[in-house]
Amino acid sequence: MIYLGSNTFERLSEKYKKEPATRPGSNHLRIECDLVPEWPIRVDIHPEYIRGQSPPPGAHTPLITLGDVLSNIYSHFSQRIRHEDWANLNLQDQIAVTKAYTARCTALGSAETIERSHGVRRIDYTCGKVWFKRLTRVGDGTKVLKLHLDKY
Repeated sequence: MIYLGSNTFERLSEKYKKEPATRPGSNHLRIECDLVPEWPIRVDIHPEYIRGQSPPPGAHTPLITLGDVLSNIYSHFSQRIRHEDWANLNLQDQIAVTKAYTARCTALGSAETIERSHGVRRIDYTCGKVWFKRLTRVGDGTKVLKLHLDKY
């Protein structure tokens, strides 16, 4: 969804999702987020991606699309954390992540109990900054991008 302002949203069109994610295009990216530097996101297009089979000799690998990037970001932040991840947090961060987890689960209404059973996810480490704001380039190239998230 795209936030248009004044509590108005619009679905991202399929046409827009199929656009290359970068200019010039790329077939692999690394996305870093300052809120969770321990978990960079890697987006790769493998030859097997093309309709489940390798491309013919001489054919180029497709470029990463905006849809690929958004899908990978969503999947990345949906992952459950490991016990070691939790143990590495200091007490103040554990409290902040717990508050984010509780708020996220509570917002799901009737699905709250089910979601709580899945435990803390990476998105909870962003402490409520769950809205995709933008990607910016890191350095001169297009292979590393910085993810900016914000609160709604």
